[in-house]
Amino acid sequence: MSLTDYEGHPTDRHVVFGQVIGIYIDERFIRDGLLDTGAMRPIMRAGYHDYYSATPELRFAMRRPPGGGGIQG
Repeated sequence: MSLTDYEGHPTDRHVVFGQVIGIYIDERFIRDGLLDTGAMRPIMRAGYHDYYSATPELRFAMRRPPGGGGIQG
């Protein structure tokens, strides 16, 4: 889906919606029949070049690789 600006002019921004049709979860992360998300240590996008792991003290920065047609920073 292409997006427009507030005046209705086309932009080079897009939104993509999808449907998950399957997943795999390593059995190491299942505790008492529930997913132990903290044990997986997911990475979360914080904005700009900043990311966090499951614990806030594990903040790190990572620059995007070149390419993809986006704005490079």
